[in-house]
Amino acid sequence: AEPAGAVVQIDEAHARIADGDLDVPGTTLRFANASNAATIHVKSVSLSRLMESLGTDAVGGTGLFSGVIPVRFGAGGFAIDNAELKAESGGVLNVRLGSAKETLEAQGEAMRLMVKALENFHYSVFDIALSRPPGEDLVLKVRLEGNNPEVLDGHPFRFNINLTTDIVPLLEALRAGQGLTADILEKAVDVQR
Repeated sequence: AEPAGAVVQIDEAHARIADGDLDVPGTTLRFANASNAATIHVKSVSLSRLMESLGTDAVGGTGLFSGVIPVRFGAGGFAIDNAELKAESGGVLNVRLGSAKETLEAQGEAMRLMVKALENFHYSVFDIALSRPPGEDLVLKVRLEGNNPEVLDGHPFRFNINLTTDIVPLLEALRAGQGLTADILEKAVDVQR
């Protein structure tokens, strides 16, 4: 027998964000259930427009991203189940580290090159994976392949960046213009050249 309680049938939901589209196909939400699930389909969201909407200049660039974001929500909280977003084609990523730059560069030549490369990174691959179990921190994995024409004569770089964080303070810091802190980045970066 099905649990009693309110039921909402969503035939289709659509929203525009950062010049792209978010679509949720038909789903049924049962509020008596411990958990409900939906999948958000992301199509052609602009990196530059998204960063503008967040009001940050710590991260910028060009490119369109598409993918899926499976979400669950209910009494246990909000969760993201193995979301995947990928750049539709190449573009440019600009990461401005602010006060974290000197701290990271002091960790050695490989880190100095990584910091410099990310200031004007021309990517051919930009993949993002997100997960967030209910009540836990967000796990963000970024894979980048490309180069900065001004670093090592344009030698290619491949980055695997893993970050586990409470996303709310991170977004608030970016929004407030505080940029990325050394605390977050020192623990988060795994670079392969």
